[in-house]
Amino acid sequence: YHYLAYAMPLNTDQGLGVGLLFSGDKAMTEMTIQAGYAISPIKNISAGMTLKFRYASFGNNSLDPSQFQVFEPDEIQDGILNQVKGNAAGFGFDLGLLYRMSEKIKFGLMVKNLYSPVYWKSHVDNTAKQTKGSYSELIPMEVSLGTSLLLIQNITLNVDYSPGVYRDASNILKGGVEAKLVNIVYIRSGFQHYISRESNEKYMFGLGLDLKQAFDLSILIDYTFMIENIANTQRFSLGFSF
Repeated sequence: YHYLAYAMPLNTDQGLGVGLLFSGDKAMTEMTIQAGYAISPIKNISAGMTLKFRYASFGNNSLDPSQFQVFEPDEIQDGILNQVKGNAAGFGFDLGLLYRMSEKIKFGLMVKNLYSPVYWKSHVDNTAKQTKGSYSELIPMEVSLGTSLLLIQNITLNVDYSPGVYRDASNILKGGVEAKLVNIVYIRSGFQHYISRESNEKYMFGLGLDLKQAFDLSILIDYTFMIENIANTQRFSLGFSF
């Protein structure tokens, strides 16, 4: 997936940010546009809200009959004729709260998808068949409580806890540590643990470079290697601060 974001202060007490998240291919494409606003009405306390617009499309991929040699030609054509296509649109709200107890200790609360409906439409080219048509659903709400601790100089510990809001949701514990070396190099490691019988742990290792010491423009380069059950993944990010 691809993510692009921009954030800026409006004044000493307010800030604004926008972001774009895109993933998928012609078989299934998802896009989210988001805008966030934050304010610090009281010393050491900040609050923010994000408004998100979502769009998805599916079934626009072409099918090559040569890739389905185990089927008869009429079966392949029948499958193409009954290929489900459609799109979806929706919106959502996120809320956040940050409390800075001191320069070394911070606490945060995040509520994602406080209200996030998605409206789907689907159809097939075969007029003799029907799909589910038009319907709507809600994206599940997520709640996270977290803390950031500056243990010693240049070493930061982060811990997040996400309780299962719904009966079929698991409680999730996340943790990570970051060490700053020689002013421009960051080493990071973390994990995600499901507090249940599920076996879906994740482990992350990363490296970051902050090149503001070498250039007038601050250039941020980050790399992360994630160990997961389905497949290990690598993530790269590039940021500019000015």
